[in-house]
Amino acid sequence: MSHLQGTDYVGAMVVLEDGLPKRSDYRRFKVSAVQGNDDYGAMHEVLTRRLRYLLDRDDSAGAAEPGEPAEPHPPNLLNRPNLPGSRTSSPSGAGAGARPASPTRPSCSC
Repeated sequence: MSHLQGTDYVGAMVVLEDGLPKRSDYRRFKVSAVQGNDDYGAMHEVLTRRLRYLLDRDDSAGAAEPGEPAEPHPPNLLNRPNLPGSRTSSPSGAGAGARPASPTRPSCSC
């Protein structure tokens, strides 16, 4: 949320899918219903507008078939083995919490 001394409120939303930025879904909003310096009210307006738009879009598109995901690629929010501190075992067998190998340097089995 950003404003100039309580006027010209704007908000922005970024989207991550599987921990990676999905720039096509980034959005900017001009906040109109909030007066003064009220960041919580401005966030409420931005989130309400975005979620209402998504719900209306899904309703007009029709429901997904039973057993099919509602999204073409549902995000994997809980099981990310390549992130530091992940509780799943890594492919190298290092175990929980192991740091992944650097992408620029080969890993050493010393």
